[in-house]
Amino acid sequence: MLLRKPDKAYKLTTGQDKSKEPKPDQVHLTEHTENEEEDMHVSEISSSAGSVGPSQQTTAGPSTSTQKHDDDDENQSVSSRSSVTTHFADGAKICSVTLGVYDLEERHMADYVAEKLTETCNLWNIQKENITAVVTDSGANIVKAVDIAFGKNVHIPCCAHTLNLVVERSVENVPNLTNLVNKVKRIVTWFKQSVLASDELRKLTPYKLIQAVPTRWNSMYYMLERFLKLRASINEIVNRHVTAPPMVTALEIQQIEEVIGLLLLLEAATKELCGESYVTSSKIIPMMHCLDKKISSSKCQSEIGSKLKDELNSELKRRFNHIEDVHLLALPTIQDPRFKKLHFQNALACSKSITRLQNLMMSALEVTEADSEDMNILEVQEDEKFNLWSEHHKIVENVSGASSYASHREEQKAKVSAEITQYLQCPIRNFTENPLELWKEMKCIFPTLSKIAPKYLSMIHRASLVQSQEPSQDGITPEFA
Repeated sequence: MLLRKPDKAYKLTTGQDKSKEPKPDQVHLTEHTENEEEDMHVSEISSSAGSVGPSQQTTAGPSTSTQKHDDDDENQSVSSRSSVTTHFADGAKICSVTLGVYDLEERHMADYVAEKLTETCNLWNIQKENITAVVTDSGANIVKAVDIAFGKNVHIPCCAHTLNLVVERSVENVPNLTNLVNKVKRIVTWFKQSVLASDELRKLTPYKLIQAVPTRWNSMYYMLERFLKLRASINEIVNRHVTAPPMVTALEIQQIEEVIGLLLLLEAATKELCGESYVTSSKIIPMMHCLDKKISSSKCQSEIGSKLKDELNSELKRRFNHIEDVHLLALPTIQDPRFKKLHFQNALACSKSITRLQNLMMSALEVTEADSEDMNILEVQEDEKFNLWSEHHKIVENVSGASSYASHREEQKAKVSAEITQYLQCPIRNFTENPLELWKEMKCIFPTLSKIAPKYLSMIHRASLVQSQEPSQDGITPEFA
């Protein structure tokens, strides 16, 4: 087990003294499983997202990688490792800390993965009640592990991974497109295997062909995009070699252009969601809305392009249809001054999220008042060691306590409601602005909201490269259904 000590990890990342170690009171966990070959990059092995932070929240999560290695040049064995990385908001910045990397010595059953998750949280003194979100792929064992360790209310499927599945399933449902992609793959493979062809291509262009790999997100898009860019050089070389596979036709080039135009939208969305240094949690609902409109408005003339467009729309609706009902996605969207209610299509879901936000604000006020009352009690105990009228005060409090509490509760509700209304009525801020920085500026205007917003805005909705997940009993992975 390879684990950093908490004080060194915090000190390394935040530059704080041990006496100023962050005391995370909210946690977001990001969990995923990887299954890669031995040439996998280290960054891909340990790129899971989690968060522990000095400001409001924490995300911690393991990533599991499976690697092959030679054993005495005879037998091949498989070793699995899990890494846990945290992401947190430090003022207006989102930072990352790797909590540890350790071996998985048993099968990746849900109970075992849940045990490892719990061990990591205990090592860092992260309490389960402080965990806000757990972002994972949709593997059945991983989802169950999260349920066992933390409960169902904190789990969110990795949106970037789900978008990758949208592309995979859509392409699979267009047989002619699959055949076209395989034709391009054969040409790329021929160039990779032929030293002569590779040398000729290198003389004509500094660019190399890219092969599609199932475990690499958007690799099919990159392959087609590069192939289209080098098609003139490829055509020249292929026509000189009788052993070369057949070149794509002019009609197929047009079809590839339409496919690239559609896949570009998904590639851009995936890259946006994979960021770890900026806010992504509030972008998911707006992004899905914009993505739906972009795909629907795309013009496709070929049968392959039109079919792929329909399949993408269908898959997006099936996997993201109820995304606005996921409160861990709706809350950061509403609390982002750049979006608020702008992209909500379901008025009821938006209303429920605002109500939930009001309840969170009420809880925050109660905690603040409870801390204040504790301080007052201590002051009274120190200043008044004896008070003849203390019993009278107790009787008055018992008589008027209930009505006073109810009245105070209504005042709090009115205060919270007014703060939310004022916030929602403010103009939408510029898209390029940092929402965490904006909340620092608005702290005096919206004191209660400013305590809650960073907690949800600093969640990272990315679980790195993952293996194909197990389907549900009906063959459909539910995602955000």
